[in-house]
Amino acid sequence: MIKKILTISLVLFAILLSKTNQLSVEGEPVRNVNYIEYKNHFNRDTAIIAFWSELYILDNLQVFNLNGKELDSKLAEDMSVFALPEATEEIIIRAVGYDDLRLNLSDFGIKSFNNKEGFLFKLAGNPKGVKRKLFAYGDDEYAILKFKFNPFTKIRINGILIEKRKANEIRIIPQHVIIEAKLQGYEDINEFVEIKKGQVYTKDFFPDIVSSCLEIRVFAADAQIKISCGEFEETYTGSHIKKIGLPIGEYEIHVSSDGYYPNNSRFILEEGEKTYKEVRLEAIPTEEVLL
Repeated sequence: MIKKILTISLVLFAILLSKTNQLSVEGEPVRNVNYIEYKNHFNRDTAIIAFWSELYILDNLQVFNLNGKELDSKLAEDMSVFALPEATEEIIIRAVGYDDLRLNLSDFGIKSFNNKEGFLFKLAGNPKGVKRKLFAYGDDEYAILKFKFNPFTKIRINGILIEKRKANEIRIIPQHVIIEAKLQGYEDINEFVEIKKGQVYTKDFFPDIVSSCLEIRVFAADAQIKISCGEFEETYTGSHIKKIGLPIGEYEIHVSSDGYYPNNSRFILEEGEKTYKEVRLEAIPTEEVLL
């Protein structure tokens, strides 16, 4: 009898647990959300799908089509807004701490729409484990977290994406956080930090380069630098470039600048190798330039 009760209890607990990390749509969507406000952000005419929630998920909400392509987004004051391609029938909604939610728009009577329409959904659900508010507002107790990105432009704190322009000084609720940063060609950053009330934390990241790196310096102003390797080809303007994560192989470099003879050279870039090249262009004599 005790064994039977225990088995039933475990089954009920498993069912309950399986429902604690589900996102859901609450109520019916509101149609004709004001689309004009977001038109300039997306730089094109587009339908809008927006989400609001009483959960702390809007800062890191992502929406994908069924091919896995992420929809363009804008974080508004009280909602997350996404550009909705006309042919979209189903979307996948993703938030840290929750299972993915697959949403069939036709289930809500949205079978066709034009590029001047909008739809507003309310999201509800319970996160996996305990999820705390991250950012501090108003009278919240807080600490200050500062970042210098060397060379990262984006990081995640507890899974929430932080853009460089917003990360000079973050007011954050005291708690334990996981800081993650990734960039092709560099060693991943993954740090656990305890944030205490009233403290100021400054993080400088200097990750190791783990893939091929090419640095070229040209001793001439406004040079045109073309590098190529097989089908790979890129052209830059300036006197200094540094490229990370280039394909390995034999490269050709063509450098030119007004008033100088062009320069061509070859080299082989190996996996994980850091190559530095200096190019000194020979000036064309004035009388030759005049001719």
